[in-house]
Amino acid sequence: MKRTKFLLGLIITFATFSCINSKSNPENQIEIGNTLFTNNCSSCHNFQNDGIGPNLAGITSEISTEEIIAFIVNPKGVIESNNERASVLYAKYKSIMPAFNYLKENELESIIAYIKTKENVTQKDKTARPNFLEDPIQEVIKMSTLKLELEFAFEIPFSNEKLPHTRITKMEPRQNSDELFILDMNNILYKIVDNNPVEYLNMAALMPKFLVQPGLGSGFGSFAFHPDFDHNGLLYTTHTEPASSAKADFPIESEIPIKLQWVLQEWKTSNPYIVPFKGQNREVLRIDMVTQIHGMQNLAFNPNAKTGHTDFGNLYIGIGDGGASESGFDYLTNTIEKPWGSILRIDPKGKNSNNGKYGIPLDNPFYIKSNAVKEVFANGFRNPHRFTWSSEGKMIVSNIGHRNIESIYVVKKGSNQGWPYREGSFEIDPKDNMQHVFALPNNN
Repeated sequence: MKRTKFLLGLIITFATFSCINSKSNPENQIEIGNTLFTNNCSSCHNFQNDGIGPNLAGITSEISTEEIIAFIVNPKGVIESNNERASVLYAKYKSIMPAFNYLKENELESIIAYIKTKENVTQKDKTARPNFLEDPIQEVIKMSTLKLELEFAFEIPFSNEKLPHTRITKMEPRQNSDELFILDMNNILYKIVDNNPVEYLNMAALMPKFLVQPGLGSGFGSFAFHPDFDHNGLLYTTHTEPASSAKADFPIESEIPIKLQWVLQEWKTSNPYIVPFKGQNREVLRIDMVTQIHGMQNLAFNPNAKTGHTDFGNLYIGIGDGGASESGFDYLTNTIEKPWGSILRIDPKGKNSNNGKYGIPLDNPFYIKSNAVKEVFANGFRNPHRFTWSSEGKMIVSNIGHRNIESIYVVKKGSNQGWPYREGSFEIDPKDNMQHVFALPNNN
């Protein structure tokens, strides 16, 4: 009995000491807050510029900790309560932040402690350049008289207990077939069988270093079946892994912080019709990224290129700028000497790349250029999120914009779309407040 009391007293003493030690160690709390902020907040917020959400530098000196926590836990409720600040932000950003009501009280306090360390961060002058365009596109889109009737088809199951429960980012049929596949960026590729989603490939289960946090842009990025999949069983996917998980084929210099790596994988099955997928995989290429946004989020084969065509079997890879421009590293983009902000074109079956794991088509536009990334097909993108080809052979690329402009480009081999110095048909300045765009100079 005495021994039991002694052990119980020791446990209570140790627990009390741990609690006191944690609260009295502000450096540890800030470190924890940094990790929590990175995983939950940094997709939309930073301390230099407005992004998807507002710049948070100095916010802890403007409103109370209680107000900040209330908004983190229930932003929709705060907006609906007619809170003046929340209403102004909602009018500006036109979206409601997801609720982070699963965060514990001590985690919220750690996030606030970390944000407080950024109170004195020097922010870019929001009026540094005059004559920015308040409303760059003034034409009003006319309402169509067309009507669309929707019918329920199927529902994708939750893949995450926390929000977002699912992240459905890509749906398309396998080329040369009527098989439909849907990607949940959280971790799963589904095949639709008799109007039911059936798990086809679970990235989290197959790749030990698979990373889905920090969220928004990370996770299971894209997929593309080889046009001859019925015979060769080849499937290509992209996913994220922690920084320095392996040596990158396209590394970022050491003085720049790296958030994560994107990885292109080739999967091969001997039975193209079996569900779920069973086969082997190999890594094709790996690239460092400054942040978790604007990654390797689309793969595609040219559907117009049939067997015998010079472009048959060439894989197109959309590489965003990785948030480099917003983070102050715009020199990583808009150059054929680096791959960020580009669409790459490779021959997965070839061997003439630097790592020897894939080929580079000899008719790529910069193949004979010295110091060029020979894989680059076109560049100057912020985030070439999706692309396809018209029946006439034109390559159509949707590019996700920063604040003002969403663009769709007809992309030609070797073309430059202008980011981060152009956003659509307007000028943008990566050295200034990137929330603003300007009319192009007369000589551009």
